Amino acid sequence: MADTGIFRELHAVVIPVPDLDAARAFYEGVLGLEVVRHVEGGLTVYRTNGPTHLCCFLPTGDDDGPSTVGAFPNFRSEDIDQTHAYLVDHDVDCGPIDAAPGIKWMRARDPFGNRFDVCEYGPEWLS
Repeated sequence: MADTGIFRELHAVVIPVPDLDAARAFYEGVLGLEVVRHVEGGLTVYRTNGPTHLCCFLPTGDDDGPSTVGAFPNFRSEDIDQTHAYLVDHDVDCGPIDAAPGIKWMRARDPFGNRFDVCEYGPEWLS
């Protein structure tokens, strides 16, 4: 067993969306994520340049709808100022960049109100 618990890794963050085509336009067109798998009318899975994938799915009625509270993805950026400017330029709802010693972060929302965070930190921050 690894020192990180019973799981090997976080494989995916799942986000319910009311419109899969609009979600694809945002996650592929604005954020530039690469599709790993797409099931028509059901879900789209994205590569995130790390071990964790992002999965957008269309709720069937038995599932919960778009969330504004709860789990959300946290992406890592090499230059959060540049990332923030890019997102603002693409009309993404973004909060200000906050900072603490060794880390900067910001909150944002996709077109459906789902929260995602972006952070910038060096290797020393996790050590």
